[in-house]
Amino acid sequence: MGEYFLVIVFCIMGECTSMDGQTPYPDYETCFKVSEETAELFSRQYPNSKGQIYCLTEDEYKEYINTTEPKEAPKVGTGI
Repeated sequence: MGEYFLVIVFCIMGECTSMDGQTPYPDYETCFKVSEETAELFSRQYPNSKGQIYCLTEDEYKEYINTTEPKEAPKVGTGI
């Protein structure tokens, strides 16, 4: 049904950044599973942080890339 891209918005101490994986997941279920694992990992490592994780379609991902400024955060293959 198409590929999905993982996008993470991560905030700690009032500073927010976004990270994304440029390699797509083959389906929404796989992306969602990775997003759950990533959220758990970030919650353990950064208990005072907040954020959101999204699984975007290719068109949504292109729009996200085209509407955000260049990020200083490293690219990730898997998410929070």
